[in-house]
Amino acid sequence: MKTKLYLNTFFIISIIGYLFELLFSFFEKIKKETLLIGPWMPIYGIGFLFIHFINIKINKLKLSKVKKLLLLFVISFILLSILEEIGGLLTNYLFHQDFWNYEKYPLSITKYVNLIFSFIFVTLAIIIEKFLFYRLKPFLLKIPYFITFILIFLFILDNVLLFLKYFLR
Repeated sequence: MKTKLYLNTFFIISIIGYLFELLFSFFEKIKKETLLIGPWMPIYGIGFLFIHFINIKINKLKLSKVKKLLLLFVISFILLSILEEIGGLLTNYLFHQDFWNYEKYPLSITKYVNLIFSFIFVTLAIIIEKFLFYRLKPFLLKIPYFITFILIFLFILDNVLLFLKYFLR
């Protein structure tokens, strides 16, 4: 049951991330190239699940709600920034291309990590975690297994096509 919940959460948040990127690209008037064909950005799903699991651990601590929230924010900010840096370096190494670059924006600490964008991502993810996730949980659990399997199949197929496109030329 939890596996289905986390898989569905991963896909929904990855799709929301894709829509967020589309919206950002529209307002920036840039053509943003993506690795995968499908309407998902896995880094968003992975990042959200990191925050969710960190939140579970932090909630077990005997701290005030404000301290728990602050701790969640700081740890998530650091970990998601590291995740984004590793993702940027890894995609550049594997595909010899930058799929995002924050160098032209203020408060960039590397070309793959920007303090403003990290703040926005972490804040939105914590809002989803604290205020929406548990309300969405029943919906996520009601998604039929066959839909979850179709999403898994399409995601794996998308990654196989990515592999074929870049590594078997």
